[in-house]
Amino acid sequence: MTPAIPKKRAEAAVVAIIVDQKQRVLLTRRTRQPMAGMWHMAGGGIEFGETPEEALRRELMEELGIGVMILDALPVAVCSTLYADADRHVVALYFRAAIAEGAPRALDATDAVGWFDQRLVRTLQAKGLLLDSCRSALERALGWKLL
Repeated sequence: MTPAIPKKRAEAAVVAIIVDQKQRVLLTRRTRQPMAGMWHMAGGGIEFGETPEEALRRELMEELGIGVMILDALPVAVCSTLYADADRHVVALYFRAAIAEGAPRALDATDAVGWFDQRLVRTLQAKGLLLDSCRSALERALGWKLL
């Protein structure tokens, strides 16, 4: 009897859309593959037994050292990304959030953090430096036109 080949499965992730009073979004630059060097919104995988809200709070504390308040009970966008080079498929739930404590700083898996208005995000997109799933989420959640 031949052993069963395990099925590949998608991973669930959560991502925060944090917008300040000047209508700028908080972005970080990735240091991990896939897509190292690309800008995106902070977040990460949901661990076994976590709710999406718990996962998002944990990820933002690990990556940016901030506590957040999640503003919506449901995701404002859902994006599915296939990283063919990494043999990985991620389904990300995007939640609007606000900083409740701390100041964002580059910690785990990031080397830069910044606030970007729509024009600057469009520039990152045009230069191929913004994760496409983030572009899609920002267009859906904030109504931004980035292409």
